[in-house]
Amino acid sequence: MKRRDFLKTMAGGSLAAGSLLLLNQPAW
Repeated sequence: MKRRDFLKTMAGGSLAAGSLLLLNQPAW
């Protein structure tokens, strides 16, 4: 696996996790 692809996967995963956390948070 290339380093650039690895970084892209890590960035995409963190973005997806962050958006899921935001969506799962109750409305304040």
